[in-house]
Amino acid sequence: EAQNSGDFKFAVELWERFLDKHANDPQAIKARHYCGVCQMTLKQYSKAADSFSKVITDPKADELSQLEESYYYLGWCQFSIGQQDESKNGSLEEAIATFDKQINKFASGKFLDQAYFLQGESFYFLGKKTESIAAYQKVVDQFKDSSSRSNAIYALGVSLFEENQFVDAESNFNLFLKEFKDDELFDEVQLFKFESVLQRALQVATDDSDSAKPLFESAKIGLTELANNEDFSKRDEALFNAALCESQLGNQKESATLYAKVADQFANSTYAKTAQLSAGKLFLRIKDFANAEKWLIKSAAANEKNRDEANHWLCRCLIRQNRFQDAATLADSAIQSATNPEFKIQLQLDQADAAYEIPVRKPDSIELFRSIATANPDHAVAPQALYNAAFTALELKQFDIGLDISKTYLEKYPNDSLLSDVKYVRAECFLLTQKNADAEPIYKDLIDNHSDSQNVNAWRV
Repeated sequence: EAQNSGDFKFAVELWERFLDKHANDPQAIKARHYCGVCQMTLKQYSKAADSFSKVITDPKADELSQLEESYYYLGWCQFSIGQQDESKNGSLEEAIATFDKQINKFASGKFLDQAYFLQGESFYFLGKKTESIAAYQKVVDQFKDSSSRSNAIYALGVSLFEENQFVDAESNFNLFLKEFKDDELFDEVQLFKFESVLQRALQVATDDSDSAKPLFESAKIGLTELANNEDFSKRDEALFNAALCESQLGNQKESATLYAKVADQFANSTYAKTAQLSAGKLFLRIKDFANAEKWLIKSAAANEKNRDEANHWLCRCLIRQNRFQDAATLADSAIQSATNPEFKIQLQLDQADAAYEIPVRKPDSIELFRSIATANPDHAVAPQALYNAAFTALELKQFDIGLDISKTYLEKYPNDSLLSDVKYVRAECFLLTQKNADAEPIYKDLIDNHSDSQNVNAWRV
């Protein structure tokens, strides 16, 4: 009566009293089952699991009409324990084993669909996506009327999405959208579907950009519609991914505008900081320097993780506007606080490029360029930095320095794309110091080995 009226705490007390006094009563196994039900309802999952474990291992267990429930509820409790506490992942393994026993013992049971579903959930939380997909698929394929069908289709789609099986994921998302139009997850499933189309497009684009365009367009349309739905809680995510679609379609202005919209309208979104940086980079690419500077400044100030990259692109923005002193000042400061090794190197290159353009600092740029290559000889920018240093030395008639730097380049980067340019700098340094015997073979080498250059006639002269 206590259990039926919802007084589960009192019911547990009475069931336990009964079991203490009448452990050998024929009704004891049923009492233990009901005690477990009440404990489970009170979210006393460990106690409930203990009760159900004793039920299924009781010598008279097969006589209990509720035995399938005991297996299912035991698995549910083990799953709940593991889900609530990551340190108790072993409980999820126990749940999987319990559901296996239930499935094998009650092949036509009324809780079979729930066992497969929760087994799938247990596998999912353990990171065993392949096994979770198989379990969810059984619910979808075998139990058309299951109360867990909508959740199983959703979970199956998400698992497939996370495993990059986008075509199958979209098939399940479409099935959900067809069968559960009034479900509270309807819009979220639409979001997953269009994000799956987007990810598939990104895969295709690596080999065939033209074939990917219809996919990007389809994803963009769906994501834009969701972003315009003011009742949808994930409008920021939809808008951010719509911006990515526009970028992939080559619509850089539209993409930059959408990224800026994410940062403006959803300032507290997890996507806002990335959107600021993306907007700034795209505005720079289309030479909208005012907006580029605005968003890159915001990005540098808002997020330490993005600060160094934002400052690098801000330096490029200033240099492209011929604001060399501003760029140099920013680079000088940003290098001191930089924590990202890659963008610290880029900032050093920005610093050298800006110094090169400032007459009083141009001589300093030689060592700035050279130090980048010296400190980072294996970095992609090292050959370019050495060439810049050598060329600047030539321009400033510091021929001995130019010869020294060009020698270092030729020793370290004999296969680099700037090889002919550096040979030319070296030959010019020899020629302008009247070391004609040293200059002549280099010009001949240029003519013989780089004959496709537009400068070949000048080398002949």
